[in-house]
Amino acid sequence: MSISSVSGATSSGGLLIERFSSAVRGSSTTQTSVAEQATSSTPSLDRITRLIEKLKEQSLNAARTNQVERLDSFQSTIDEALSEIGFLAGVEFSAGGVDQAVVTGAEASQLKDVQVLGLPPGAEASFSGAVVRKSAGASTTVDNIGRLLSGGGSLQLNSGGDSRTIYVNKGGSLGGLVRSINDGGYGVQASEIDNRLRLTSRSTGPSSSLEVISRARRTVRGPEGLQVSGLNASQITNVAADGLDPNQSITVSGSRDSVATTAELTYQGDSQGRVSGTATFQLNGDQGSQTFSATKGESLEDLAARISAASDQTGVIATVDGDQLRLTSLAKGDDASVSITDISAVQETSVSGVEPDEFSRFDLVSMPADTQVTVSGSITQAAETANLTYRGAVGSEVVETATFTLSGANGSAEVNVTQGESLADVADRINASSSSTGVLARVDGDDLQFESSDVGSAQSVSVTLDRITQDISVTGVDPAKIDNFTVESAEHRSSNTLSGSIDQAATKAQLTSNSNGVSSSSATFSLTGELGSETFSVSWLQSLSSLRNDINDATDRTGVVASIESGRLKLTSSEYGSDAIVELDVLSGSFGTSGGDGNGNAQGTDAELTINGNAVTADRNHVDYSDSLGSYSFDLVADQSGAIADITIDSTDRDFDIEGGDGDGNASGLDAVATLNGVEYTGTGNRFEETIDSAQLDFEVTQGFVGAINPVTVESKAAEFSIGGGDGNGEASGQNGTATIDGVSFSSATDTFEAIVDGESVQIQFASNFTGTFDDLTLTGGDFVANRSAGSQTYHASGRSQYVEINGERLYEQAGRYLAEQNGVQISFALDASASGTIGPITVTGTKSESSDSYLPVLEGQQQLAVQSVLPSLFQLASGGAYSGDAYAPSQTLSVLIEALDQLQGLSGQSSRQGRSLQGFALDVSA
Repeated sequence: MSISSVSGATSSGGLLIERFSSAVRGSSTTQTSVAEQATSSTPSLDRITRLIEKLKEQSLNAARTNQVERLDSFQSTIDEALSEIGFLAGVEFSAGGVDQAVVTGAEASQLKDVQVLGLPPGAEASFSGAVVRKSAGASTTVDNIGRLLSGGGSLQLNSGGDSRTIYVNKGGSLGGLVRSINDGGYGVQASEIDNRLRLTSRSTGPSSSLEVISRARRTVRGPEGLQVSGLNASQITNVAADGLDPNQSITVSGSRDSVATTAELTYQGDSQGRVSGTATFQLNGDQGSQTFSATKGESLEDLAARISAASDQTGVIATVDGDQLRLTSLAKGDDASVSITDISAVQETSVSGVEPDEFSRFDLVSMPADTQVTVSGSITQAAETANLTYRGAVGSEVVETATFTLSGANGSAEVNVTQGESLADVADRINASSSSTGVLARVDGDDLQFESSDVGSAQSVSVTLDRITQDISVTGVDPAKIDNFTVESAEHRSSNTLSGSIDQAATKAQLTSNSNGVSSSSATFSLTGELGSETFSVSWLQSLSSLRNDINDATDRTGVVASIESGRLKLTSSEYGSDAIVELDVLSGSFGTSGGDGNGNAQGTDAELTINGNAVTADRNHVDYSDSLGSYSFDLVADQSGAIADITIDSTDRDFDIEGGDGDGNASGLDAVATLNGVEYTGTGNRFEETIDSAQLDFEVTQGFVGAINPVTVESKAAEFSIGGGDGNGEASGQNGTATIDGVSFSSATDTFEAIVDGESVQIQFASNFTGTFDDLTLTGGDFVANRSAGSQTYHASGRSQYVEINGERLYEQAGRYLAEQNGVQISFALDASASGTIGPITVTGTKSESSDSYLPVLEGQQQLAVQSVLPSLFQLASGGAYSGDAYAPSQTLSVLIEALDQLQGLSGQSSRQGRSLQGFALDVSA
């Protein structure tokens, strides 16, 4: 496919810049500052003015001398000046013109070529679409073919300016007629559709046309119309001579010298009857062309089937003969042709010398065509997995109950182990989740090995201990004040110290009788303690000791203990704390008590403590204390108070021994390292994706291999595609058969020859493949013609054109090309014969100007805006602009340059020809 530019006139209107003046002005201060900024001359502005003046002088000289300066050197000067002006004004400049066009995205498989017809400066376009309809030949169906076959007759074919007549014998078959037409080189393709004859012109497109005139005959009663004697059916199968008068005889003699031949080429496959190399090719026959793909290793039978299935489009069928594929034209004679063109054989690659104990895989990704590279060297470091070891107990068991996080390249998982369980069970659980962690486990003696599932530096194994059975130690407990100190829980790996004091000891509830020794009166009272109530009676002068004994007999029901102290009865709760009570309620008589609330009610108190600065109330003498480091419980020795000795609680991990890696439970794998062709490479694990010399390779080293490698050779060469026969260059043609009749030589692409014998037209149909001298024939006309005309019928058809849709617009082919336009960019393109489906996108841009080497800075602010306002008209002078190429004229160019200078003169405060200074321009822009 070629991409070219076509010089010619390119017309593009200039960009209209409307002048305006602001109706609203800012404050005087603003006006002054903006105007001063705009009218201050700068080196960059001076440079722009000088460049335009230089171009004006050259154009003025051309106008004065009436010379049309359109030399490449002058256009190049304009483009260079505009490029620098654009740079200084902060605008990217892109020259137009077909010579500057850059075309991308033109697929060689779809397009023959693309030509750029017009490209305005700064323009770009993208063309995309599809082939919507392919061109087709003129096609018509002969409806009265049944009548024609039953009674005989003729078909007159008018196509492409040629007129041919086909004689149809009475009683013939439709299939035989189709074969005779296709073999006869009549310029049409015949086919059988629903017992009708379908005829299609071989030429395609709207200019193709086909007219078919069908003339049928009918048989009338009477003697036979033509008498033939001497007919040898092994030589001649049919003779016709409709022009003989009744009883007129002629003698026909001669020979059939040669049989019409087909065109034939051969494709050489491999010894197994398969395609020897992958390639695409275009198969051309007298009916058209088609592109085929052949894949190395596929059977020739399969390829032949695909080619023959498209024979109605090419006129070529394929057969297999051993290790050869024969491509034969359906037609015979001079018009028969077969050719192979546009062969595109793929580059076949090979890899040799790979040893499986060195490389598990060695693939060639790509390399330049027809090149060979040999790889030699050594593997200097084997890739390794990441590894850690858990030291188990004797018998391959877990040492202590623990929970840990196992992490690998794929993720993490929590693992729970129980003291005494087998390491094999742990390994099974870990391996069951290896897909989510990338870590495998195996038992090695009394140890558990953690190993990454793959090798390489990207692989990792990490073990983080989360929880484990703790060893708890308690020191400093003072048994004189503290009893039953218990650690309920402790934070892992923590140390806590409890210090403080017993601020108030727990007390019991207590009442004392007023009587001394004996009861001073009779009474009945209810005594209630923490456990319940009992009723007691006392008589006047009854000893208090006997009452004590009665009360103590019920202690297990009341929780009250009685005693005699100093002759008085003392009632005391059996327990300490706020839940301990003694309540005496006199039901009759009189029994006075003291203590409690003075009304016969007493209650004990709980112990009060301070621990690590926190006030704590005990439950009687029992203390539960918790802080961030643990929870503890203990009992206070009764009636003790004062400072408590410091108690220290230490929580430490039991054994969880992880070895390997960095010593902190982390390990990483290693990548393989190789030195090949003198260069050191580091793989990804065992895999290397490298370009060595010109070969892009992808290979994997066999796990664990280190050492010198056997040299490996990679090669790319074109697949074998051998075509034989024909002219030796992939083209073959058929030949007409010849016959000598009554001394005159005739030719035909079929078995039927038309000859003139004694002034009469004679049609002779030879037996297939017969050659040699035939027996003399005597033809005698009958009493009257047996067959008479049964009328004629005419059929007309025209071909259809191919069209495409580009950027939503339907385009028709004109002289083999399509014209498209977008944004002023005009292109012309021709499609490949096999093109179908999507086209493009085809992108056309101008050549972008390279960064200017100007040492001057880019303009800013109002000066930049003022210069940018004149650029659209100046850019029309560039290649591809409205005033370049064939449209160039010195006077037009001079007018554009003078106008630009007029506008820029105001930058120094000078008045332009239109009376508008830059100060006014700047103020308008500011407003």
